[in-house]
Amino acid sequence: MKPNLTPESRSILNLAEEQARALNHHFVGTEHLLLALIAGPNSLPARSLQSQGASADQIRTEIQRLVQPIPGPSHTPAPALTPRANQSLQYAAIEASLFQQKSLSPEHLLLGLLREPDGVAGQVLRNLKVQFFPLRAQLLKPRLAQLTLVERVVRPITITAPRKRKLREELLAHLESIYDQEYARLNDPDAAFRHASQRFGDPADLSREFQRNVPLQERFSYRIERLFAWRAPESGSRYCLRMAVCCLILMVPMWLLAAMQLIVVGWHPERWFILRPITALLLLLPANQYLLGLLYLKIRDSLLGAFDRPQSLPTAIFLAALMAILVLASLFAFDVIAESNVSIAIEFLSPACAASIVIAIFYLLMARFRGPSEISDTLYASLDLTPAS
Repeated sequence: MKPNLTPESRSILNLAEEQARALNHHFVGTEHLLLALIAGPNSLPARSLQSQGASADQIRTEIQRLVQPIPGPSHTPAPALTPRANQSLQYAAIEASLFQQKSLSPEHLLLGLLREPDGVAGQVLRNLKVQFFPLRAQLLKPRLAQLTLVERVVRPITITAPRKRKLREELLAHLESIYDQEYARLNDPDAAFRHASQRFGDPADLSREFQRNVPLQERFSYRIERLFAWRAPESGSRYCLRMAVCCLILMVPMWLLAAMQLIVVGWHPERWFILRPITALLLLLPANQYLLGLLYLKIRDSLLGAFDRPQSLPTAIFLAALMAILVLASLFAFDVIAESNVSIAIEFLSPACAASIVIAIFYLLMARFRGPSEISDTLYASLDLTPAS
């Protein structure tokens, strides 16, 4: 799918084609995108690179050292993007989606180049000692300021996560529109944000206004969600452990109730088969809740390259394979405990294998399609809302 580009980003791609033609290249690579990004000395990508000690002249010299111009005139009217350049655009789209932005701006293009380390642009930036995370923070500083202002409004409101996502999207679109107007007028990101925040309104007043309109049912749903949702700054491992404990707390009364019923009607060894499946669930479900939850989070972060984790599809597939093995082992153990017969459990290995593969694929797809929303929620919940002194 072709990424949605802002007008500025489209200009960058057009300029990258011109840079490719100037070098007589029949392709547009990551190096041409980088040359286009540094062409505007006052642009946010150029200023951010300069803050890392990488000037436009240094970058251009390094590119010319690594990629030699081809002599003679170019005969390619519209050079195509290389696979690495296309991949960098996909990485840029992920960066934009994590911050609730539907269009790719020039700063996302630069972040995408940084995520493609094997491209020429990645080599150039590494040679110039450009650090990914400080540069990322610099590039996203205006957006983080907007996110923080919006989160001061949204976080105190007792509504569920889907409602908060929708409200954030609406408020961000409003704030971004104001910010763009002020930036066009002032050409200073800090001053533009100060004026935009004044026009946006006081976050506490806005929050109270929204809270007054929250229905009682939504407030109740929010309380239920809080019991099972991730809570900042909780680690992924701690969250999965808390969910496993909740599962255990729910399973123990069921086991005790079944045991009490057997005692009331009269205990007999032959009636043990009634309690065996519940016992198997009591032993296996909490452990699976923890391990499957942890594996899912690792699969999600590997697929999307979130939270400083390298983006790696092979790693995600390997983790999904581990998940399938865990599910298969759990199903086999359940059959052994519930039936008290290993031979019967072996007979069910084939359908158990199919079920474990289906479950692993389901988690892989869920990580791909639900992951961006979950990561975005986590980023919002992790924002420090303490006003700067």
